Amino acid sequence: ELPDLAWEPVEGADGYIWVMDMPDGERLEVPRFGETRQRLPDTFTEAIPSGRYCWQIIPTKLGVRGVPSEKICFELIKID
Repeated sequence: ELPDLAWEPVEGADGYIWVMDMPDGERLEVPRFGETRQRLPDTFTEAIPSGRYCWQIIPTKLGVRGVPSEKICFELIKID
């Protein structure tokens, strides 16, 4: 089971955008309305290739984006 990705609340934020940069350059943005946790499904590692992944949080208030967090990166290595 994969761990949840969690972050500390940002004062004044009413939501967050969870951002994942994929190894192929694709960028996913997932709105998180007031939540400070992103659960990765167990199928996540089956569905994506090995490579370097980075995630960060962008706080929002009334739909306006704030200052993004620093990126946190990890390497996914699949072993057959």
